[in-house]
Amino acid sequence: MIISKSFKHGWYYWFRYDRQKIIDHFRNIIKDPILDYFDAIDDCPHIYFCQEPRASSLRSPRLYVTRIRHPITKFTEYGKKVYKDRYSSNHSRVEMFLLENDMDSVAVEVPVWFEEDESTEHGFDYPLTGHIDLLRLTDKIEIWDYKPKADKELYASTQVYWYSRMLSSRLGLPLDEFRCGYFDEDSCYLVDIRSL
Repeated sequence: MIISKSFKHGWYYWFRYDRQKIIDHFRNIIKDPILDYFDAIDDCPHIYFCQEPRASSLRSPRLYVTRIRHPITKFTEYGKKVYKDRYSSNHSRVEMFLLENDMDSVAVEVPVWFEEDESTEHGFDYPLTGHIDLLRLTDKIEIWDYKPKADKELYASTQVYWYSRMLSSRLGLPLDEFRCGYFDEDSCYLVDIRSL
């Protein structure tokens, strides 16, 4: 069952997750903190999301990325076609197609943030925030960002890296439990967060 919540974080974001897919996941160490986090998400510090910085606005050079073959590219291609009339943007088409049709995709537009002390610790003047396009559960917690023209992206690796750090903090799980990257229908890039 997909649960939807709308948050006005600068503009409206539709956070959606499939609770049953998370419950059915085989690793309790991953699923329990995620369910707790999603159950309490209404209480997130909404004020943080109305100011900079956002992970998507960070302009650090491209981090350690590897182009990989991944089924997410085919899902993206299908989603853009199949949901053409159902959603107005490719972004929504891709996210919802994956959430509804990929057994590992469990959530879209997941709000993440650093608390003030965590932000200061990482060199930010104000709490860092963001919204994860796609959360998948495999042997790891996978954080993915849909980027049209992914092969030309310069900063997406920085964005998903910080998403991973923020979600790691919120869930109380080590970065070893995470994998992150970005994609479109033609290419998929994996970011090596361990080498940073």
